[in-house]
Amino acid sequence: MNNCIKRLHKKSQKHNKFKALAFLCLMTFPLFISGCKEQKPQEPPAAQSQGNNKDPVMRIAFVGNEYTTENNMLNMVPLMAKSDPSTQFNVEVGVHAVANNSLAQLWSHPATKTLLTPNSWDYVIIQPNSMWASSEGHVYVTQKSISAWSRLINNIQAHPVLFMTWPLERSHPTYADLKHMSTLKNYKNMHRMIHGYSKALAKKEGMSLAPVGNYWMVAMEKNPDINLYAPDGSTPSLEGSYLTALVIYKTLVDNTLDDITYIPQGMSEETKDALIAIASTKIEN
Repeated sequence: MNNCIKRLHKKSQKHNKFKALAFLCLMTFPLFISGCKEQKPQEPPAAQSQGNNKDPVMRIAFVGNEYTTENNMLNMVPLMAKSDPSTQFNVEVGVHAVANNSLAQLWSHPATKTLLTPNSWDYVIIQPNSMWASSEGHVYVTQKSISAWSRLINNIQAHPVLFMTWPLERSHPTYADLKHMSTLKNYKNMHRMIHGYSKALAKKEGMSLAPVGNYWMVAMEKNPDINLYAPDGSTPSLEGSYLTALVIYKTLVDNTLDDITYIPQGMSEETKDALIAIASTKIEN
C-alpha cells in the first residue's frame, strides 16, 4: 500500500502544472466533450484540501460497453474506496463506453482521443465485448485492437488493464447456435477460452489483468443462489456489477475487502457480504 501511495504522489506531481490552467478554463467557459459519456460517483468523495495535506488520487478510465456501465458499475469503485478505512486515497473515474461496441469499433470514436489525453489517468481499463473469444476471427481482431490500445495507454503515461469478461449464462441459446456450437460448446468452455486468451494477451502486452470472469465462475459454483446475470443472460445484474467492481478494486488497490461498507441500493447486507467473501477468495489467475 505504501508503494501504491508513493506512486500516486509521484504521478500527481506531473499534473500540478496543468491544474491551474484547467481550473481557469473551467471557470471561464463550460467544457463540452462530444461523444464522451463521463459519469460522476453517486456520492462524490469529500472535498479535498489544497496543499501538502491533499489526499492522493487514483485516476481510472474505463473503455468498453454496457458490461462496464450497467448498474453504474464503474462508480461503485470510488464508492468502495470512500467506504474503506484502509484506503488512503480517493478514486476518480472517467468512461468512454458504447453499448454493443467492440474495442475495434471504439478505437475509431473521436471521444477516445478526448478522454485519453497525456497524464490524465493512472490506469485505463479496456473491456472487450462478450463474444470476442467466440471464433479465431474475433480473437484475431481483438488481439490487434488490444495491442493498439495498450500502446496508446502507455503513450499517455497510464498503465493498461485488461478486463477479463465472463461467459454467457449457462442456458443461453447461443450455445445451441450452430455458428458457435463447435467453439463455445457451453459456459465452462467459453470461460476457458476467455481466460486463456486474456491471460496470454495481458502477458504479451505487459498489461495488468482484472480477472473478473474467474470470480464469476467461483460465484456460480459456490453461491448459485446469487444471480449475476440480467434477464438477457449476458449483461450483469446488480449483484454481477457489484462483484465486478470488487474484483477491479482488489486488482488496482491491492487491499483486503473486509472493511468495505459500501452497499448499492437494492442489495441486502447478506448478499453484499457473500460477494465480498467470493471476491476475497484466492484463486490462480
